[in-house]
Amino acid sequence: MVGENALDWRRRNVEEEDVIGFDQQTCEVMKMLMPKGGGVEDNQLRVVSVVGMGGLGKSTLAKKIFNHHEIKTQFGTRVWVVVSEHVEAKHVLKNILQYLNVKFDKEDDDYLKGLLKEQLNGRKYLIVLDDLWTSKQWNDLKLYLPTDQKRCSRILLTSRTENVANVASTDTTTYHLNPLGEADSWSLFCKKALKGEKCPPNLEATGKGIVSKCKGLPLAIIVLGSFLSEAEPKPSFKYWSKILGDTSWHPDSDNDCSKILLLSYRNLQPHLRMCFLYVGAFQEDFEIQAKDLCLLWVAEGFVKVRRTELEEDVAEDYLIKLADRNLIMISKRKSDGSIKSCRIHDLLRDLCIKEAEKCNFFEVNVDRASQNVKEGVRRLTITNSDDTALLRLPLYKGLRTLLDFFNNASKLRSACDHLSVIRVLHLHVDTEKEDRAPIRLKNLILLKYLKADFIWAELSHDNMIQYISKLSNLQVLNLKRYGMANLPKGIWKLKLLRHVYVRPLATMPDARSSHDSLPYLQTLSCIKYEKHTSKMLCTKRFPNLRKLSVYHLCANQLWAVNLQSLSKLVHLSALKIRFKLEYYYPLPRIFVGSLNVDALPSTLTKINLNNMALTSNHWRLLGELKNLQVLKVSIRRIGNHMELGRFMEQPLVFEAEAFPQLIRLKLKTAHPALILRNGALRTLQYFIIHCGWIENFGMSAVLSEQLWLLTTLRQVKLINATRGIRHYIQNLDDAKRSKVIFRHS
Repeated sequence: MVGENALDWRRRNVEEEDVIGFDQQTCEVMKMLMPKGGGVEDNQLRVVSVVGMGGLGKSTLAKKIFNHHEIKTQFGTRVWVVVSEHVEAKHVLKNILQYLNVKFDKEDDDYLKGLLKEQLNGRKYLIVLDDLWTSKQWNDLKLYLPTDQKRCSRILLTSRTENVANVASTDTTTYHLNPLGEADSWSLFCKKALKGEKCPPNLEATGKGIVSKCKGLPLAIIVLGSFLSEAEPKPSFKYWSKILGDTSWHPDSDNDCSKILLLSYRNLQPHLRMCFLYVGAFQEDFEIQAKDLCLLWVAEGFVKVRRTELEEDVAEDYLIKLADRNLIMISKRKSDGSIKSCRIHDLLRDLCIKEAEKCNFFEVNVDRASQNVKEGVRRLTITNSDDTALLRLPLYKGLRTLLDFFNNASKLRSACDHLSVIRVLHLHVDTEKEDRAPIRLKNLILLKYLKADFIWAELSHDNMIQYISKLSNLQVLNLKRYGMANLPKGIWKLKLLRHVYVRPLATMPDARSSHDSLPYLQTLSCIKYEKHTSKMLCTKRFPNLRKLSVYHLCANQLWAVNLQSLSKLVHLSALKIRFKLEYYYPLPRIFVGSLNVDALPSTLTKINLNNMALTSNHWRLLGELKNLQVLKVSIRRIGNHMELGRFMEQPLVFEAEAFPQLIRLKLKTAHPALILRNGALRTLQYFIIHCGWIENFGMSAVLSEQLWLLTTLRQVKLINATRGIRHYIQNLDDAKRSKVIFRHS
């Protein structure tokens, strides 16, 4: 059984991506990147290429360099984007802007190029372009990149193709990555197969025999080692000898690890095998949101639960197990340590597609071989505009899942009328090009999972939203759009609904009857705060609500949100309350909200309060939450409010008994100092702080000696640090300085 405590432990103990064996390679590539003597050539923009075959660890090496403390010190701005085989240059440019948190509302080339130039102007930057495939990709991309202005900026790219390096860089800035040597291969294998423990003498010869078959390919070593680690509770000579003697997985050539990957796949339990294959249905190098993937597995019926287990928790445990086996790669983590997003290696995706074809599990890019399409395919992935031509009867009459990663709304509209048994539907719609509802929902009565991303224009397809209330089997509703959505009054009829995600926000209608409730709803995000909101948020309406996000559009200064009923939500674990920043011509004006609440659920583990005016009572309530692990607060000063003014004028104090389980703290405040009592924040690992107000009071008032003495502290992140703050950090001792990283907001 996957209990909450066990799952929480698993989240925080998923192994990070290994970089064993790349110390020498890291030094050699960094010498190519780092300026040497400060001459003219060093000051110019330089491109460094890492080239090697698939599975050698090019991305892993680049990631180690990207996260190296010297690189963080030298380059104030760092960007990481994945290119992949069929991606256009403009898409990469947009990804760079998104990485820099730049919002854009047009796709004009000159407009996007101007935004990037504005962001990078005057900065010393490092941009990593991972997985370039063709020289044309580079030639197109470099047209978007700004002239460096002699600030020693660098571009690091990885590619399997020698020709890309020949075009992008010189002989002196091209690094050819070779397979690992025997010693490094053995170290990496022991790290995975034995969890870093020393190899027992009776297993060493057999283990080295297994490693020799991997031909120095890190991907093969990692996957095979992880497979052995999970195969039995304690490694045995008998089992390792059996694996070594099984020649079916031995590579046919030095650059082929497909048989090793297949061995790991075939030894998965059946439910994990289906979940792993499903990951191959996503686009190449696609960053998959872990939340979406787990909910898709649930909707597909892959997740099996017992007793009181939640399917979502079991699905997350499946994801962790696949990560433990290194069959998926973790891209990002959430603030509580759980997986936020993941990817799959190209070679593993190829394996998924090949195995899926054998069992008719799903189809990807079928337009390239339409004559070979099998009748009765249950799942279809669309990645370009031509695929929808194949949505015809009778081939897809029984289609259960449709994942559309391309703007195909006009072609899908008629096709979906015939897909009456569909359970899972993911749409990507450019509403600038659409003047009608992208699909008609009234026929899709078996639909369990609906995700629709509407971009650019405000969505006015009210008919589509109206018909949502007819989807009696719907479990997941995920809408992303330009403006606010008005959820239909009939949403209270969807008794199986488990998760509602609407971005940026939605109105949630008031319950019309005393019997109206959503008994299985776990997530409600993000809803607009209205007069009926507090009354609606109670156990009677939402007995199983776990995650709540409230967005308040303030009408005047210091508007209070009344959430007295929060304490009655006995399963609530995550709470986010945000007050919108309004702009009034000619000057921006900030509206600050206050929270009217006397108690908070003791079950809360994550709280995010944005643009909030807090009192000492609020701070006391937060500190009393025994299970709180993540706290993000943006506290603002209010002009003439006596109680709020007194709180902001005093140091922000962390009492010894407060926040007993806090792991991550993110602060944006104007308190004159932070004070940690002896024994305070004894579990804190990550401290993130906005630096705009620090120089008014001095760094020592914020980064006090008590903070550095915390034995659990792993990282201090400073956002928008000024030159003075950076100089202060440079003068700290090595132990303190090594924990500090800088970020731009």
